[in-house]
Amino acid sequence: MFSREFCDCLMEEIDLLENSGLPLLRPNSMNKYGAVLSDIGLIQVWTDIYLRYLKPLFEQIWPELAQQVVGHHAFIVQYKMDEQKGLNIHFDQSVLTLNLCLGKEFSGGDLFFKGLRSDPESQEAENFVYSHVRGTSLLHRGEHIHGAEAISEGTRYNLIIWYQNSEQIGH
Repeated sequence: MFSREFCDCLMEEIDLLENSGLPLLRPNSMNKYGAVLSDIGLIQVWTDIYLRYLKPLFEQIWPELAQQVVGHHAFIVQYKMDEQKGLNIHFDQSVLTLNLCLGKEFSGGDLFFKGLRSDPESQEAENFVYSHVRGTSLLHRGEHIHGAEAISEGTRYNLIIWYQNSEQIGH
């Protein structure tokens, strides 16, 4: 769904934003570096992608969760050797999350999953590791406990979109 050209275009916009000197809001309480995409006028594009591609997919995979989605929070996160290298274990302020690796050049930084917040038994049983590949996205439930291992070299950018219910909007 997301081509290399799409990733390149979005990275060009992020590079322009980073070099603009404009103040950037932190994407959330855990990520120190990145950008909130509504700050640069990219709200409608994520709504259109959701309605055209993701909503039908969500309705097939998680119908009970898909009907809860009323909005989204789209942001870029950055992991860099001399700044934030990884992210501690957490769950998202979303019903469903899309995580797209935009690249640059990097090694390491695997995503790991440890079960669902609502299911303590799954937290003990699950130990899934996902290696990021530029242009590849991962969908998961917001309550899926996860974290990002530290990158071992380079810089990685990810597009994160939290698809939220009415209680999560603005958090």
